[in-house]
Amino acid sequence: MELKTKTESLDIPESWEQTPLANICTLYNGRAFHRSEWESQGTPVIRLQNLTGGDDYYYSTLKLPPSKYCSEGDLLYMWSATFGPTIWKGPKAIYHYHIWKVDVKNSIASKNFLYFKLSEITQRLKERETSGSTMLHLTKQKMEKTDVLLPPLPEQRAIADALSDVDALIERLDALIAKKRAIKTATMQRLLTGTQRLPGFDGDWTTKRLGEVTQIVNGGTPSSSVDAYWGGKIPWCTPTDITGTSGRFLSETERNITEKGLANSSATLLPKGSLLLCSRATVGEVKIATTPITTNQGFKSLICDSDTSNQYLYYLLLTMKSDLEEVSSGSTFLELSKRSAAALEITLPPLEEQKAIATILSDMDAEIEALQARRDKTQDIKQGMMQELLTGRTRLV
Repeated sequence: MELKTKTESLDIPESWEQTPLANICTLYNGRAFHRSEWESQGTPVIRLQNLTGGDDYYYSTLKLPPSKYCSEGDLLYMWSATFGPTIWKGPKAIYHYHIWKVDVKNSIASKNFLYFKLSEITQRLKERETSGSTMLHLTKQKMEKTDVLLPPLPEQRAIADALSDVDALIERLDALIAKKRAIKTATMQRLLTGTQRLPGFDGDWTTKRLGEVTQIVNGGTPSSSVDAYWGGKIPWCTPTDITGTSGRFLSETERNITEKGLANSSATLLPKGSLLLCSRATVGEVKIATTPITTNQGFKSLICDSDTSNQYLYYLLLTMKSDLEEVSSGSTFLELSKRSAAALEITLPPLEEQKAIATILSDMDAEIEALQARRDKTQDIKQGMMQELLTGRTRLV
């Protein structure tokens, strides 16, 4: 099946043309390597993971044709497993078999414009060809036959500049978010260990066991064969709800149970403010419930006593994930028992200092969440701009 663009059903703007990708650029195949060819020095070999954040490189001293190398600024395309274009920002390198180098015909097309156009094409391919399947099948021949809507070069450059400006803003926001997260992590390490005390606090810290300062509650699951137990108004949390929710708080779950389901199962209705601590598979993941809630058996939920701040304990538990995993057991998957959870030692300052520490960390989280929301909104704006600019609905020149 050849990929045809949406522009077939649209009026092509004046001075724009629709042409196969092969008329705009040449796609060069990367070089396949056998494990025996990997070396510890030489020219770095770019694999898919190196284009998606990984910095673990293999090297090669082989002498290859010039087309098998890429340099900083070259346009590459990942065509297997992970899909999409990228601009290479590293030194001279060899690109692996699952990557194409895109050699743009500069008299016809702008490399930066084609980068955004390939991003659009990739998204459309994923939407069309992955429905009902898990693997996108993409061949060089299919890609070369893909129709591209191409404006004149000056307009290509103007479009690329506009979208690049938005990309630059997204990159700055990503860097700022990463910096704020690093500052928060360092602050947690100082404040939650007492290495740094907040002004006005000098009371002694005490070491307690988790079971001494919280009520630890198991979860339960109503029978799935009884329809009357499901579809009610009581949230029923699973570990997937926890890992699928960003931020500190959880208020909604994928499934709800009824009062009858609660009464006829071992599930317990936890009060607002409970800490939902995963005790199976994803041991140590935790959220704060913002509403009365139940959980399945994959939790050891915590109800704090009157001398323990739930938000302080939430942040403390974030630093204890490795401790929780260490006391868990199981051959197929790890599970944290109620006894092991109760025996964990924690160090607590007086309640008012707990609250003050939690407030500082909560404010940091709120700032990070606001930046993330701004970043997500900027990404949405970029997607809207691409839909307008790359189809000619909105013109820049």
